[in-house]
Parts: sequence; C-alpha cells; structure tokens
Amino acid sequence: MKNFPAGIRFKFEWRKYQQRVLDNLNLYLKDNHLHIIAPPGSGKTVLGLEAALRINKPTLILAPTVAIKNQWISRFCELFLQTKRRPEWISANIKNPAFLTVATYQALYAAVRGNLQENNSGTKDDPHLNGLTVSEPPQLIKSLKEIGMSVVVLDEAHHLRNEWWKCLSFMIDILKPTTIGLTATPPYDVSYNEWQRYIHLNGPVDEEISVPELVSEGDLCPHQDYVYISKPCEEEQKLVNEHTKNVCETIRETVKNPEITQALLNHPFFISPEDNIEKIYERIEFYSALLIYLNHQEIKISNSHLNLIGVKESRLPELTDDWLEILLSWYLLKIPGDFPGAKNHQQKLLKILSERRILEGTVISFRSNENIVKALGSSMSKIESITRIVETEFVNLGQELRMVILTDYIRREFLPDKDNKSKKLTKIGVIPIFEKLRKEAPSGIRLGVLTGSIVILHKSVLEILEKEAGNRGIDNLCFSQFPGEKDYLIIKLNAKIRNIIVQIVTKIFESGRIETLIGTKSLLGEGWDAPSINSLILASFVGSFVSSNQMRGRAIRKDPARDDKTGNIWHLVCASGSLMHGGDDVDILSRRFRAFTGINYTKPFRIENGIERLDLPLLYDDNGINSYNKKIAQYAGEREKLKKSWIRAIEKGVSIKEEIKRPFEGKMSYHRTKTYYSRNTIKNLTYSLLSALASYSHLVMNVLNRIRHQIESLSVMLNILAAAGIAAFLLYGYKTVNLLRLYVKYRDIAKDTGKIAEALLNTLIEMGEIRNEDNISVNSIVAIDGTVNCRLSGGTLYENSIFVKSLKEILDPIDNPRYIIIRTGIFLNIFRQYDYHAVPELIGKNKKWAEFFAQEWYYCVGRCRYIFTRTVHGRRALLKARMNSLSSEFRSKSERKSVWK
Repeated sequence: MKNFPAGIRFKFEWRKYQQRVLDNLNLYLKDNHLHIIAPPGSGKTVLGLEAALRINKPTLILAPTVAIKNQWISRFCELFLQTKRRPEWISANIKNPAFLTVATYQALYAAVRGNLQENNSGTKDDPHLNGLTVSEPPQLIKSLKEIGMSVVVLDEAHHLRNEWWKCLSFMIDILKPTTIGLTATPPYDVSYNEWQRYIHLNGPVDEEISVPELVSEGDLCPHQDYVYISKPCEEEQKLVNEHTKNVCETIRETVKNPEITQALLNHPFFISPEDNIEKIYERIEFYSALLIYLNHQEIKISNSHLNLIGVKESRLPELTDDWLEILLSWYLLKIPGDFPGAKNHQQKLLKILSERRILEGTVISFRSNENIVKALGSSMSKIESITRIVETEFVNLGQELRMVILTDYIRREFLPDKDNKSKKLTKIGVIPIFEKLRKEAPSGIRLGVLTGSIVILHKSVLEILEKEAGNRGIDNLCFSQFPGEKDYLIIKLNAKIRNIIVQIVTKIFESGRIETLIGTKSLLGEGWDAPSINSLILASFVGSFVSSNQMRGRAIRKDPARDDKTGNIWHLVCASGSLMHGGDDVDILSRRFRAFTGINYTKPFRIENGIERLDLPLLYDDNGINSYNKKIAQYAGEREKLKKSWIRAIEKGVSIKEEIKRPFEGKMSYHRTKTYYSRNTIKNLTYSLLSALASYSHLVMNVLNRIRHQIESLSVMLNILAAAGIAAFLLYGYKTVNLLRLYVKYRDIAKDTGKIAEALLNTLIEMGEIRNEDNISVNSIVAIDGTVNCRLSGGTLYENSIFVKSLKEILDPIDNPRYIIIRTGIFLNIFRQYDYHAVPELIGKNKKWAEFFAQEWYYCVGRCRYIFTRTVHGRRALLKARMNSLSSEFRSKSERKSVWK
C-alpha cells in the first residue's frame, strides 16, 4: 500500500484558522517541515491528519501518552473514515508498522532499545543507544524504511526525555521524512542549543493558532483562571516555623563565623587573586561570595581584588541569605578540599545543616526543604478550598453547574470502614474530596466519582444508568449502597461495564443529573471530552506543563448546546507568610502560568500570559489571603462581565505578540525616582552655584582688600581667583556631583532599550535570520511604573522568537557568553559610565557577527567595545562584567511575555 484509500475526507467544514493553515500548506512544506503551535481545543489533531492525508504517503504518528495515541486513531476513524472500526492498514503497534502507524514516543524508544539489546551494544548515557549508526540501524527502523515511511507527525515532541529524543532524531536522520510538528507549549525558555535542536527537528514555526483567535471564532469559550489560596494546616505550619527557626539560627551562627572567616582569608583566591585568575574565572560565583562575606565582616578588600573585578568596595553587594547559601555550598560541598585546616569545622557544620534539613543531598537551601514542598503541595487545607469553591460556584450557577475536580490519586483507604464510620482525612485524593463534599457541600448538589477502579453516583441517576447500560447490552448492573450514606451508590465494575462506564457517566454528567464530577487526571485529564464543563478545579500537584495544559483544556472548549458558556479554571495554592513569595507552591504555579493565556484581572481588556495577570497578594498573611479569596469569589460570579472583557480585549488586537518586559528596580517608583533626582539635582546645582558665587565674591573682595598692595601682576590675581573658585566648588559642589551621578543612572531606559533592540535587529537582518522588509521594526514603550516593553513588529513567529530570545540575553545579568559588549559613555564630559552586556549566543558564535553587532551598537546606542571572553584578557573583562551585573540596579532578569495586540 503506497497511498491512502481514495475518497477519505474530513466530514465537517474547516474552521477559519484551520483553512488558513491548509491554504498555505504547500508553502510551509517547501522545507519538508510543517510546524504548528495551537492550544487544546483548536483541532490540531485533525490538522495533522489532514496534512498527512494531503501528503499521501506512509505515515507514523507519535504521541506522548497512550490516551492521546488512542485519540488520534479514534479521531481519524470517526472524522475522516466515518467509522468506529479501525481498518487493517492502521496499526497501533510500532513493532508491526502499517501504512498508518500510531504509537507513543516511549514505545518507539523501547522498541529501538530492545533491538539494540539483542545486539549487546551500549553507551555512557544509555547502555543500549551506542549502536545507533546509519550503516547498521535497528531492525525496527529498517522495517519502517522498507514500507516507505515518509511522514512523521510529532505531537508535543519537546517534552521528551533525552534518551527518547536521541532515538527519535536518529530515526528521522535515517528516514528523512516530512515532519509535522504540533505543540501547545513551545519551549521558548530553553537554551539556544536546545531551541536549535527543537527547530532542527520540527522546522521553523509556520503558524500559531492563539487562544484569543479561538475565542473570537467561537471554538473556545470565554474563560478565566482563578487561584484560591489556603494557609498551611497546623502541622504544616509547624514544619515551616521549624525550618524558619533553623534558618535564622544557621544564619546567625555563620554570618560572622570566625572559622569560616579565617578559612576564606587563607584561601589562595583572597591571598593572591592575580595568580589565580584562571580558577577565579571558573569559580566566579564562589569568588564573589568570598568577597561579599569578608566585606560584611568589615575586612579591608585590597585594591588587587577591586581592580580585578572593576567594582569599588562601596559597591560590593550586601551579604544576603542567597549569598550565604552560595558561600556555604562551595565551602562545604563543592571545594571542601580548598580549606585543609577547616575539615573538622566543615564536618560539624554539615551535620548541623543536615539535622536542620537545610542540607538535603547535595543542596543547601534556606528557602525551604523537601518536606515543606511536599506538605504545601498536597496540603489538606486545599480540601477546604475545594469546598469553598464548590459552594461559590453552586450559589452562582445552581443546577447549571457542570464542575469537574481532577486530582492525582484515588485513596480508597479513606472509604468509611465496615461499621460505616468515616476516617480522618489526611491526604488529598478522589475519595477524601468526595467525603468532604458529601458532608459539607451545599444542599441539593449531586456528586459523582469516576475513576478506573471505583465509580460512585447519586441514587437519582440509577434509572438512567441502568437504561444506558441496557442499551449497550448490559442488563445485570450491580451496585451497593455507599457505607453510611443512603443517597449514593457504588457501581461494581466488571470487565464489560468497565469498558463503557466512562461514556455512560459522561452522558449523565452532560445532561445535568450530576453537577460535580470528581476523578483522576489520568482518566479525565487527557483524551476525555465533556463540552458542558463550565468549572474545573485542578487539585493535581503532580504533573508537567503539558498535563496542566491538557487538563485546563477540558474547561475552555465550546459547548455546542450552550453558546453562552464561560469556563472558570480553579488553581489551588497553599501559601505561608513565613516563606519568601509565599513558598514553592506559588513558584510552581508561576512557572506553569507562562504557558497560560487569558484576561488580566487589573487590566480587563488585556490578554496576556504569566502569573502577573492574576494580581496575587503582596503579602500571604491572614488579611492578604482572606481579602484575595473574597475578591476572587466575586470575580468568579461575574461571568457576563468576563464575556464582555474577552470581546473588548479581542477587538484591541489581531495576534499574539512576543515581547520583552524589563522591570524597573528602583526603591521608589520610576516616576518618583526620576522626579526626585531631577528636581533635587537642579535645586542643589542652583544652590551650589549661588553659594559658590556668593562665597567666591566675598572671598575675592576680602583677599583683594588685604593684599591689594602686594599684587604684582594680573597673573597673580587670576591664580588667586582660580584657587577661590576651586575651594568654593569643593565646599558646595559635592552634593551636586553626587546627585548628577544618580540622575545619570536613571536615564530614560525605554529609549535605551529601544536603541539596543535596533542594533540587534540590524544584526539579525544582516545575518539573514530576519528578513529585510519595510514592515519589520522595533516597538519599545515605557509604562507609568517604569517597566519597558519591547517587541518586534512585522516579523514571523520564528523571527519574533529569536529576536526576543536574543534581546533577553542582552538585557539579563551576564553569565558566560563568548563575547561581551562594554558600553562606555561620558555624561556632560564629567561622568564616565560603564555598562556590560552579553552578546547573544546566536550572534556570538561567529566573530564576524559579534564585530558587526558591536558596530551597530556604536551607531545606534553609543560608544562601546566588544571583547572575546575566552582569552586571559577576555576572562578578566568577563569577571568585571559579571561582578558589575551583580551590583547593578537592574539585576533582575527580564521576562518574555505573550500579549494580544
């Protein structure tokens, strides 16, 4: 079989954005790649199938999970073949490939690995991947080549383990197929090399179908993410308090520890830095921490160090908890042998840190420990949050509520015992959540539990349950009463009912006979579809970005039966006011929200990604948490307002744009800082000039009066006048000079960033990475709070991505680039300025382009010089640059944002 059977067609009309992709398909496939970014609910599965159908050659589809693999097969059969029966030319087994083969990445890896095991080959990374050679490929890949496998569809390929990636890349290098890459979450935040690897496999991004576009077309419903915050339970807070106490004691004991101080004073880096420049370069983090720690001890830092790092003693960063953490890590774990006289102290301190759970494995952390992370992530306080959310949503929607609660584990052990006595709930899971809601949910709400091993339903649905089972050939449906509860039944699952129970319960839920359905993310998180869901609680604390996005996608799909549907997605967070930024649970949520796009709470007509749009509280104390939850409960009930916000926001843009957000880091607001320094500079300059003039005049008159008979010539008088002027300036001009220096520091950073972006754009155009067209330009603006937003206008998705990624490397603190730009300037011919920036990795890999970038920088930004950091001279410059960035006012990292504009 060489082609698909004739007559296969998609049975529905193509959506507008799908048709756009298909109209440009031949253009996109010129490089033998098709790369589409599209969120859940956009129909990327059918797009991938249609593209393969049009190419019309033997095809291999690879999916991340078995559930998604099965979904590919069922969608093709239902939507293209219009049958539920899978034909023989479609294979679900990678070991027995057919014209169309659908498998998981894991299955491909296992099959290739199995072939290699038979040949007894091995490698350092995986003992069974060393035999991957083009001349002797594994039998599986030979089989794929024999049947002419010419198309490979990659579903979410960037989330693979490294060994799976190697296997996939090797197969593609041999088969040289047309690749169709489909993803909802492209890996924008990875390193340049990883991004290039991803692009090499999938090709440049051809098309992005955005969430606002789907909402605009009516294929996704207006929706909003809400965070419900809980405080740690008593036992969990004890863990936090104990850790906080241990950290405080450790910091107090080590911040001025004489043994650590002496060990550092004896270290070669401190004694003779010039003789250890190469090692200092390799251990810059330790060297920085060493100087900062000793400076905190008020130990004089010699000029040999200050000249080396190019920073004045007064500008060394303060000793913070982070720097102490770094210092202890090097002192105790990374280079303990560098301190021969401190062995006993090191062993004693290691024991103390381990007992206090500040040291875990090879990680020293003052922030939290593994026990706290687990405790907050699976905090029992989240069950209380779930109850409050259910109450809120049921009050707002009543019988119209269609809520799904997804969690990680079933926890059958929390079912009531044989005496019908309830057990104390100590872990989050399906059964504990059901038990909590069964007892405390609002009167009239009907619950359901749907998992692979236990199904619990309200007795009111028994009749329809038996009817639906009977329609599917099952007449002997068995059930029992839930222990101690007359209103709920446990459905007994045998082999027959197990295969159809999901379909039946889904139909009952869709009809509204059950308002709240509790299940596991493994069963309902991927591949399961219930369009009526209008509220989703993500009670999952184990999972990746992909699974989070897949689960979230359950609630934002349109409901053909309800055009006015809106979706609320609830995220649970346990935060402690005793932990920085609330703790790791908040941090995990923040990372996940980079992939989620929606309405900004505080700017209701702005669509963007990131946690900032949720307006989380500044303080996670009782007042902060309670006020936030109350506000969020109010927002959740304003569904009509949510719909209007989406309509207005969509009208304000045409597509998702990537941009760099560079925060202002002053202690005061941007406006107040600029105003303060400008006003005070002018004021003090005026005072200084008037004072100098008055003093100068008074001094001159006095001196002239006293020595009028002694002045022999005009030159003598001029010298006297000059001396008087200098004295007046020294006396009154110090404040003026200092304020001028500070004012210079807070120059217009929006204009600054825009000029840097222009230099970058010109370089990328010259390199051929961005097309040279009139409609491509830099757009840089500053918000009222001093935040700079900079983006590329008119470029393709790929061009926007490399531009934003490169600009971020320039603006962020310097790490270890091949080239750096040292920017020099003189303000009013008085103050010399030095700024250090990394040359982006894409540009810095070639000296020719690094030199060109420096030239563009000179034309667009100002004086500069570029330095290659892989020489002794270059490493010294890099050392200064990195230390300078550590003490910089703008040391926070810039942020990539996706905004609808």
